[in-house]
Amino acid sequence: MKENNGDQARKAIDEYEKERSDLEMVKDQVVLQRQLDRILDALPHSFYVIDAFDYSIVLANQAALDGQKKGARLTCYELTHNRTSPCLSTEHPCPLEVVKKTKKPALVEHIHYDRMGEPHCVEVHGFPIFDELGEVIEMVEYSFDITKRKQAEQKLAHLATHDALTDLPNRALFNIRLRLEIEHAIRDKNQLAVMLLDLDGFKEINDTLGHDAGDEVLRAVARRLEAILRESDTVARLGGDEFLALVPTISSFEDAAITADKIIKTLESTLEISGQKVDIKGSLGIAIFPDNGDDPEALIKYADMAMYSVKGHGGGGYAYYRKARVGATLNKEQRG
Repeated sequence: MKENNGDQARKAIDEYEKERSDLEMVKDQVVLQRQLDRILDALPHSFYVIDAFDYSIVLANQAALDGQKKGARLTCYELTHNRTSPCLSTEHPCPLEVVKKTKKPALVEHIHYDRMGEPHCVEVHGFPIFDELGEVIEMVEYSFDITKRKQAEQKLAHLATHDALTDLPNRALFNIRLRLEIEHAIRDKNQLAVMLLDLDGFKEINDTLGHDAGDEVLRAVARRLEAILRESDTVARLGGDEFLALVPTISSFEDAAITADKIIKTLESTLEISGQKVDIKGSLGIAIFPDNGDDPEALIKYADMAMYSVKGHGGGGYAYYRKARVGATLNKEQRG
């Protein structure tokens, strides 16, 4: 049966309406996509949707792309690590792998690299997207650059354990290391030495040259002590013009004497502070583990007592602590 003109017209109108409806849907989708892009690009932090199977980036905002053009089919490891294969670091686990394994949202710290190859510490939040079978097919990820926060935390942690003036370990860190070395000495049946150094005549330097010059002297002494001690030794600033040295793994008093002699001799070299020559010497007390004690406070106390015995003999030398008589092995070698 042939269609009449009216039927043909209605059919044409229906087809037109369908095409117009489809076109409107496409337009709506384009508008929605553009709106979504604007929303995501307004975010200051990186946002991705990552394919769980091939690591390709399905969706990303401008912050995440780091200057790359949208539409480029990149993998997450190409974009954030400049790699050609997935990262398998145990120290910084892959967020996608964590989400795939647990099927739960994950929060991990990771290292991303910018286009210049500079590392950034990032806090990554990952959320799984499931298929109808409950398998992870994609992951929504947004990340925050926490590099500055980490640097601030590291700086605060360093300040908590180091002297602000000399950057040497402080008393707290010295005690921690001393306790550890005591444990090692007990285990290995070794001895160790704790030395306390006080700079002779430091008050006069402060009074005549000023506190800034005094600070320069303390920094210079710190660098000299670091230079002559072993990597396994620890030198710390106790406060004021006093320094502590921890010398582990010694077999005799003579081993401690070698280090003590180096310390006294390094102080004998003239310093140049603010264009002026400064001569300085030190008084050093030595306590030996286990002979003089088995805890940090006792060893430091006895080293301090031995140091004052040197002061009492004019300074410029070192002495061991002895229970019977402090400074029984006074060694000045006529210094100063």
